[in-house]
Amino acid sequence: MNRFGKVTILFSVLLVFTGLAIYLYNLSFGLLLLPVVLWLLTVAAGVFFIGMNLFMNCKNRLEGRDSSVALTFDDGPSEQTERILDILKKHGIKATFFVVGKNIQGKEAVIKRMAEEGHEIGNHTLNHSGFFPFKKRGEMAEEIERTNRLINEITGKTPELFRPPFGVTNPNVAFAVRKTGMKCTGWSLRSLDTVISNPGRLLKRLKRKTKKGDVVLLHDNREVTLQILDEYILFLIKHK
Repeated sequence: MNRFGKVTILFSVLLVFTGLAIYLYNLSFGLLLLPVVLWLLTVAAGVFFIGMNLFMNCKNRLEGRDSSVALTFDDGPSEQTERILDILKKHGIKATFFVVGKNIQGKEAVIKRMAEEGHEIGNHTLNHSGFFPFKKRGEMAEEIERTNRLINEITGKTPELFRPPFGVTNPNVAFAVRKTGMKCTGWSLRSLDTVISNPGRLLKRLKRKTKKGDVVLLHDNREVTLQILDEYILFLIKHK
């Protein structure tokens, strides 16, 4: 049983005991709302915070106290992905790229280069739509499988890792991931490179917050990420 099931049972038991207390002590029936509201808040948090692993187990950190840092890039391939690859190659760093299927057309050579240079290629759905969490299970699975086929046609290898768009999870996403045999990957450090446009601020944040074992969420379609990547890697090498 996943955490969602356990949480639901827990709050169901709390609801029963609350009802019993209301009956025995003549309390307000409005108290029944308390466990319901708490359950709803917990579920909402689980939907938006992938690190809670409420609906499925996602790898959000590297194992082991002496683990290094994992760099992951979402939403590509983009016009600047090759420059990201150049920087990684210069430092001998391997990363994981969670690519969007619709972005692959015309950038097949970039995907091939990722594979040839030893980077992991993950699945980030076909369209990266904000409506993905609201789709039917079968539609979700089809998006994942279509993206896998696109990547396999170029690299000869089917991705094993999946990252849901925006890190949003729910029971349907969990079902689609199980059905397609994927492994969910989240993150422990969100760089906020989609929000912070100032390179100095972004780099300062990453240097301050990065800890050993972190899975760092970056985006290879952001100019600011390209601007700070070289210095950030030097920082990681110095402090590994």
